Parts: sequence; structure tokens; C-alpha cells
Amino acid sequence: EPVHEDVGPAAEKELVVTARCAYAAWEVGAPELLEAGVNFKTTKMYQQRSYSFPFINTSTVEMKYWWAIKEFDEADDTDPGTFTVEPASGVLGAGATTTVRLRYAPMDVDGPHRCVLQGTVH
Repeated sequence: EPVHEDVGPAAEKELVVTARCAYAAWEVGAPELLEAGVNFKTTKMYQQRSYSFPFINTSTVEMKYWWAIKEFDEADDTDPGTFTVEPASGVLGAGATTTVRLRYAPMDVDGPHRCVLQGTVH
């Protein structure tokens, strides 16, 4: 038994416990993004364009999320700096909104196509 100190008779105390259990749910403030995607205008090398949209936690629970950019054929991206997404991950409280920014900064004349993946952990 660990060392302890007797503080007198035990007193009864009421313990109140609450819990919330729900699925994470989200939406983007630009529904056309989910259907048509983002098509950046022609962009010269070493220039950049960006597209921002609201990312909304519509659930009643905290939601951890992440974003990733991948090639359509699932191969490794040979130029990870061409497209970026910020923030790449984070936590949104219930009902909270953050702004997600996609950035395109070509380093060569190739016209790459990528897909943006979004994941949540709840």
C-alpha cells in the first residue's frame, strides 16, 4: 500500500458526469468544389494562384481533420511543392469554421492534375 495520510472521515460528494456522442460531419462553403473541382487559370512558372474556401464542422463534437494532395494514379507526387493545402491538419470545435487554402505554384511547364483528399478522425 502506498504511503498516505489519513485526513479524517470520508465525506460523500455528488459527482455529475455528462457525455456527448455523435458522428463528425462537415461541409465546405463552396459546394461546386465537390462537384467540379478547382481549375486554376494558366499560371506562369514561379508564379502562384490560390483558392480559399470555408471548411465547416456541422456536428456537435470536436473533429480532427487532415488534407493531402495526391496524383490521380496514386503514384508518389514527384513535385510536392506544386500544390499545397493549408492548414494540412487541425482540430475544429463543434460548429467551428476554418478557411482552407489551396495553392498552385508551378515550377515547370507541365500541366499537372491532382486530387485533394480529406479525412476526419472522431
